[in-house]
Amino acid sequence: MQLFRRAVSLVIENVDTEEAITIENLNVEFDITRTLEKEPSTLSAVVYNLSESTRSKIESEDRQIITLKAGYGDELWNLFVGDLRVVRHARDGADIATTISAGDGVKGARNWARKWFPKGSSIRSIFDYLLIKAEIGTGNLEEGMTIEETNGLPDSIRAGMHVRGYALDELAELANSRGIDFSVQDGEAQFLPIGDFKGGVPITVVEPASGLIGSPTLDNEGVMSCTMLLRPNVFPGARLDVQSEFVSGRFKIVRADYTGSVYGSEFTIAVEGKELK
Repeated sequence: MQLFRRAVSLVIENVDTEEAITIENLNVEFDITRTLEKEPSTLSAVVYNLSESTRSKIESEDRQIITLKAGYGDELWNLFVGDLRVVRHARDGADIATTISAGDGVKGARNWARKWFPKGSSIRSIFDYLLIKAEIGTGNLEEGMTIEETNGLPDSIRAGMHVRGYALDELAELANSRGIDFSVQDGEAQFLPIGDFKGGVPITVVEPASGLIGSPTLDNEGVMSCTMLLRPNVFPGARLDVQSEFVSGRFKIVRADYTGSVYGSEFTIAVEGKELK
């Protein structure tokens, strides 16, 4: 892959009117944080010199979903999908800077879930209820149920169960009790085996010749930290293979911080990963 000719694209879709705005060929700066925790991923971006019409449309109080893609040349990939939360405009010299804040899964993050499930209720029915309450997509729930079977756990509850709490909290607790990692990625639920990575995704190998910046570190708990140039398929839950002089191995990404600017100095990912056995 040729890591030059940076490009960033934004698509903002109004859920109520179904109108979509595509923003391309402008100077965009962004910071994105994504993790395997239940807390929503976040985006902060600054877009320079949007038209007056576009600025007006994205100020709408309707629900709007923002997708940020970045890459090189014509090859761009999704880095973030989430709810647009805050839009502000300000003068920056001769330019107009529009600051955008967004969160992945924030719409239902504080939704309350309260329901009694009688003895014999399926675990799947509890997951289905909580995902609806949290207002996130089912994602790879089918795979999550397979993980549960692999762990040798029953597919129904043997005693009545009272769900009461924030839906995302209840989802994380239920998943953990079944040996499953739960997180929200691009508005969809992601279920992974604890200690394992997401299958079906190309494995990224990073070394100094392919975008590794500086020297990775590995702490005594098996957490690797490194910085690399922006590459595809590097997100929480994916596998990253690192090859360097002092740290080499296979890692499950648990956190990725993306920092980029079309014309600035950075177009990078700061990664934290747990060593895979």
